[in-house]
Amino acid sequence: MEMDPFSELEDTISTLVKSNGELKAENAKLKASSEEGMSGLKGENEQLKKQLEELRAENAAQRGKMASATERVKGMLAKLNSAL
Repeated sequence: MEMDPFSELEDTISTLVKSNGELKAENAKLKASSEEGMSGLKGENEQLKKQLEELRAENAAQRGKMASATERVKGMLAKLNSAL
């Protein structure tokens, strides 16, 4: 028995509508998952930026201490050289 062309068209359209709905649902799921991942990455990025700033401040403080110690050693060496 041959199918009526309109019935065939109706079945094809129904299949396409169903597939379209499934694709939209999958797209929404992927989009939500992506946004969730981005949110987590943004939070981690902010935390890493804060840690970087803290490390930079610590580095600057250490450089200051090193420069001060270097000057003190130079001063001591100058005194030692002048005493000799």
